Amino acid sequence: MAVFIGLVASTALAEEIPRKSASAPPVVSRSIPIDSIWYYGSVGERSLRRLEPDLLVFRDTPENIKKYSSPEALKDQREKAKRSLVLKIEKALRGLPIADPKITPAPGFVVHGTGREALQGIVNVLVEEKKPEGNFSSKDELSLVFFTHPTGVGTGIESVEVEGNSINITYFLTSNSTLLSNPRLYLIPLGELPAGKYAVNMARPANEASRNQPGFPPIPAGVEKYTVCRPFDFVVSE
Repeated sequence: MAVFIGLVASTALAEEIPRKSASAPPVVSRSIPIDSIWYYGSVGERSLRRLEPDLLVFRDTPENIKKYSSPEALKDQREKAKRSLVLKIEKALRGLPIADPKITPAPGFVVHGTGREALQGIVNVLVEEKKPEGNFSSKDELSLVFFTHPTGVGTGIESVEVEGNSINITYFLTSNSTLLSNPRLYLIPLGELPAGKYAVNMARPANEASRNQPGFPPIPAGVEKYTVCRPFDFVVSE
């Protein structure tokens, strides 16, 4: 089961994952469970907003609508929202340039922590525009941030594989009925990694066309170059 926010549809395009890191740590091969990935979206059990239950509420049931709709409740929500890191991240994502062949997306990046602990690292890069960290400790819990620019193309994560010192992300791009989709962000938990230099690779799958909504054209090759964050490397030390 793939993580996918937005309408379902897609195209076929296969890419090689050629990059290998120069120094290999002890071989570790494992899959990151798709249902462990958090994502930017206002709904769903893995929405980033679920990481701040004390600050953000979901008015998604009749009971919650009634509970959180009084003037006092709305005022309380506004005050708590001011402290939300997730809302700052969402605002920064919406402020990214619309995907266009003239732009070059920034690389993805790694942050300290998993779940809520990782939010400050995302704020540092996307909101405060600090340079992403590139060196980490083997004792650190880490998360990987994969994101896209606003575009009419839907995006989803099909798989994340840790193979030795390579982290391979397979994602799909889909055409749909929306003229402009929201940007996407996926927070992928890596946990602790052995010391070494890691290469993060990104590729669209060969079976992408199977996800395409009937009647919509496939996404051509090359769109990812100005839509999706770029591959990158990082180092883990003892």
